[in-house]
Amino acid sequence: MYRMYLRLVLGLIWMGVAIIGLVSGNMGMAGLFVVVGIAYLSSGVSMWKKTKEN
Repeated sequence: MYRMYLRLVLGLIWMGVAIIGLVSGNMGMAGLFVVVGIAYLSSGVSMWKKTKEN
């Protein structure tokens, strides 16, 4: 259960870092941060859905 929350929090942190990267003008790294954030968030959401089914 803690892994699900950890992945969701890490995904939100990566998305926040991506926004900071966009504001600072570093588009290449911001794109990478968005991809990593989406990966963590999708992983956390899929784990959340699996726990709701059980």
